[in-house]
Amino acid sequence: MNPVVRKLYSEEELQKKIIEYTRNHDGFKAREFYQGIISVTYTLALVYEILGDERSSRCLLERAIDEWNTDPRHHVHSIYLNALRKLGRPEKALEEVLKNPRGWGIETLAINYRMMGRKNEAMLLYSGLAVHNFELSEAYASFWRPHYLQKASNLWEKAECEEWANSYNMRALQAWSEVKDTIDRKLRTIEEAWLHEEVAYIYERAQRLDEALRYYRKAQAEYETAHKKEPVSVQANYCDGDGDRYYDFFSWQIPDLPYIHLFHDCYEENDLRRMRYRILNLEQKTKSRISI
Repeated sequence: MNPVVRKLYSEEELQKKIIEYTRNHDGFKAREFYQGIISVTYTLALVYEILGDERSSRCLLERAIDEWNTDPRHHVHSIYLNALRKLGRPEKALEEVLKNPRGWGIETLAINYRMMGRKNEAMLLYSGLAVHNFELSEAYASFWRPHYLQKASNLWEKAECEEWANSYNMRALQAWSEVKDTIDRKLRTIEEAWLHEEVAYIYERAQRLDEALRYYRKAQAEYETAHKKEPVSVQANYCDGDGDRYYDFFSWQIPDLPYIHLFHDCYEENDLRRMRYRILNLEQKTKSRISI
């Protein structure tokens, strides 16, 4: 876990979350809502990990696994696999994925092969996913081209193909320069925030850190405006718009995202916390470059 994560939370805030999430857990348990029960337990484990209480965190991860096994429907739930991996049982996680590879998906299979040290299988899958995202960049409207090219870049990086990763990042940058003045759809403020956060990351990967910081700050201001002045639009776009699509993009960019996007926090908390993380991270990177 990046030390920046701890800077996002005060001790008092984390203690309040423990009380709140425990109350949520009791409510879900009374209703036998297993997905809610499991997600709260896992989130509590992450909170204790952020606090540095490894013992409590591991106990809660064990509980999350037990709760998943108690659920008679055994929903495909990434939390179960995450808990197994964090407890040092990647072989069990891979075994579960291989029982239902179609249900878990190729990305999950690639992650688990990598965790098991099966490098060749993981690289093959990541390479295939990168090519698929390149195809998506050609298939969708030009607005989405920079997004999918950058995701392809992230996947090439996972496949340990640095040259291809850099090449696709440059393609994403070029695609943004081509579409930024001709976007053919009217964007709500929350959509502008998502877009500018994505663009900032593309610049960051290209080592154009000044432009990256400018776009991150722009996105941060747009998130603040959206949540303050357009809460209904935010809710609608997260539920029926592109919220899930952007979460997928961001999950490939931020390894620490599970510690930032807490399942039972509101959209505003998660969005603003993610922006603080990105900006703090970039500022540290800028300082390191200056010191060199």
